[in-house]
Amino acid sequence: EKEEQEEQEETNSPFQLPLGIREATDNDWDTIWALELAHREYVDKTSFCPDFQSVCLLEKSVLEKMMRGRMSSKAWKVLLCNDDAIIMGNIRKQGAIDVGYIKELFVKETARRSGVGTVLLETLMSWFTAKGITYVTLSVIDNNPVAVNFYEKHGFRTYVQAMVKKTS
Repeated sequence: EKEEQEEQEETNSPFQLPLGIREATDNDWDTIWALELAHREYVDKTSFCPDFQSVCLLEKSVLEKMMRGRMSSKAWKVLLCNDDAIIMGNIRKQGAIDVGYIKELFVKETARRSGVGTVLLETLMSWFTAKGITYVTLSVIDNNPVAVNFYEKHGFRTYVQAMVKKTS
């Protein structure tokens, strides 16, 4: 009965996908993996934090299992724009409130500055709003000025500064 009520709320939700944006499904795994490889290549090329970044990478099979779990979860939203861009976020408890968290936004270099990132971000923000979320957080590598400026342009502000140090 509760599941049926949640499905009804989903149907009545004001959240709608704009033209060109789709929810990722199991059939999109190859596209997601191609975007992941492009993202890894971009990080390697720009060397924002290569030592730390490389140890955080997941093997393909591990990432696939994790992504399939996210795509089937009501707490996660994974959106694609054609085969050029991906955004994913989820809703999590933080203290007494539910908070939105943007886990990843990546746009292929060939699709940058076309508005795709903005459309994906606005679409995910609409989903958060439809779910009653009033605060959304994200992490961005601070020496990636393009990403920092993008998020600031969309109203995000620095709240916490995370730091990393190699121990050996």
